Amino acid sequence: MIVILSDTHEHVEVLKKALKKIKKLKPELIIHLGDLICPPMLDFFKDYKDFRLVFGNCDGEKQGLRAKAKAYGWDEPKEFLNFEFENKKFFAAHQPHKTESAIETQRYDYVLHGHTHNARDEKNGKTRIINPGALYWTKKYTFASLNPKTDELKFIKV
Repeated sequence: MIVILSDTHEHVEVLKKALKKIKKLKPELIIHLGDLICPPMLDFFKDYKDFRLVFGNCDGEKQGLRAKAKAYGWDEPKEFLNFEFENKKFFAAHQPHKTESAIETQRYDYVLHGHTHNARDEKNGKTRIINPGALYWTKKYTFASLNPKTDELKFIKV
């Protein structure tokens, strides 16, 4: 099972509440879709073996984020992620316009993005497009859990 979150913008109070719920889910993978903001925010995820981050437009301390991720033994944060999990193909980027060509190719089972601070679950051909919502600057704080084996997606309110 995967947990997907985005746009935390150093909103520690809400992130801590989300992490209590995430801990109960016992995810195999956590994907953060950008706008985490600064390297110390990664410390909140240190207990997770597989954490991946795509850079958002507000992630200014990229070198520091890379160094901290490396120190925890995680994959290097990038502008885009392209990976397989549970025999499903994933593409992830922060901004939705950066996912358009990935959607058009129809090579991916899941395309993930953040940036808009609004939850999204749409299907375009074989590709499911997901935005988990945000933990900052939105009326309803949410993140998502996804089981790629069953295609079950849940938006979890914080």
